[in-house]
Amino acid sequence: MEQTPLLAASSLARSVVDTSAGDHLVGFYDDEAYLAQAVAAFLAPGLLAGDAGVVVATPEHRDRFDAALREAGVDVVGAVRAGALVHADASDLIDRFLLDGRLDRDAFRRIVGDVLTRAAGEGRRVRVFGEMVALLWDRGHVPAVVELEDAWNDLAADHPFVLFCAYPMHAFDRSESAEAFRAVLQRHNHVLPSEVLQRVDGPDATERLVALLQQEAGAGRVEIDQLRRRQRELEALLEHLRDLDAVRNEFVSMVVHDIQSPATVVAALLELVRSRWHELPPDTIQDHLGTALESIHRIERLTADILTVARIDSGRFTYELRPMALLPVVQQAVAHVRDATQRAIVVDAPRDLAPVQADADRQLQVLTNLLTNAVKFSPDTSVVRVSVEQDTDRQVVRVRDDGVGIGREEQAALFLPFSRLRERADRQTRGTGLGLHTAKALVEGQGGLIWVESEAGKGSTFSYTVPLASVAR
Repeated sequence: MEQTPLLAASSLARSVVDTSAGDHLVGFYDDEAYLAQAVAAFLAPGLLAGDAGVVVATPEHRDRFDAALREAGVDVVGAVRAGALVHADASDLIDRFLLDGRLDRDAFRRIVGDVLTRAAGEGRRVRVFGEMVALLWDRGHVPAVVELEDAWNDLAADHPFVLFCAYPMHAFDRSESAEAFRAVLQRHNHVLPSEVLQRVDGPDATERLVALLQQEAGAGRVEIDQLRRRQRELEALLEHLRDLDAVRNEFVSMVVHDIQSPATVVAALLELVRSRWHELPPDTIQDHLGTALESIHRIERLTADILTVARIDSGRFTYELRPMALLPVVQQAVAHVRDATQRAIVVDAPRDLAPVQADADRQLQVLTNLLTNAVKFSPDTSVVRVSVEQDTDRQVVRVRDDGVGIGREEQAALFLPFSRLRERADRQTRGTGLGLHTAKALVEGQGGLIWVESEAGKGSTFSYTVPLASVAR
């Protein structure tokens, strides 16, 4: 009989066809199509020669196997009608002889023996494919897998048949599977490797298989080295997170202090004004209320920065970008900080600036942060200067102070959260370091860039860009 292309001479066909009664094959596969081809190569020669085949599989695999058998030239419908091809549901059989995760040998012998007797009929030789062992393994009943393999071998003494079991290779991915894997191999007298090795055929096949296995072993060692490197990276990250946690704890302490201090000032001044309202001169009352108001503004700025950072980090922050004039926002921020601090702040900007594409509220928050820092870190008698310049596709805002300046070694971490805690803790003016981190996030969120130019003792210039509306569209 002429063989179909599926059964043409190949390592796969030879591995599953050249068998005799009592043989117990085990196969491993990565690809479902390869499994179907192997099962068809195992069953088809017997079915075409008038023998019987039993398929104990899941319904999904059964349909694949039937299709592969038809491709091999088997009349599947006729074979089923004649009782030569018997289908059994693997999961259903397991449920009938598995008790509390262990195999009931008597029930197995009775149930499966009946199936084999029916298939053998009038002296037909029987080939059996079964994947009950794979289902048991997948369910975590590893001891039952070994018991079932032994039960199949015992059953062969009463019912001569050839058995082909199959396992997906991923079932043995874990190192703890090694002992059970060896136990499975010991209970079979033929092993059908996965499709990776089956592709090696022809002269010097054994040598090439060895070379392939050596390559895979080398690749495995490389993967292990990569995993070890990744482990070291994760350990370093964990240490960094511990450091960050310590910084955050210090940050919480500082935030509490920065909120508590102005809150205490506000409470004390308001109590003083309330209790001595009729005794204090009007100018003194105004001074006290002004100081209380500035303390409240400090709390507002701090809480706004904290909330902004939290929303940005959680991915819930949004921008309302629209065409707008930037100069009025600059003037509003300058007026606010000037009134709150009584400091000299001047603005230098042309009147014919083009519209920018930005969020006005976020621009105000950025400028307020930069101006507040410029005032905080410069002498009371100095002047803070703000300029706006028109460029080809953007406007550049600069905030210049004549303060203490920032050394180059400090600038790299300047826009990181809590950088004030790490880099400038020796300064008399303390802060959380959130202001510049928030400003950077807000500027970049609107399509701009921010940077600093500074030298220790020579003041600082913070600059950031805002895209023009015509470019953004």
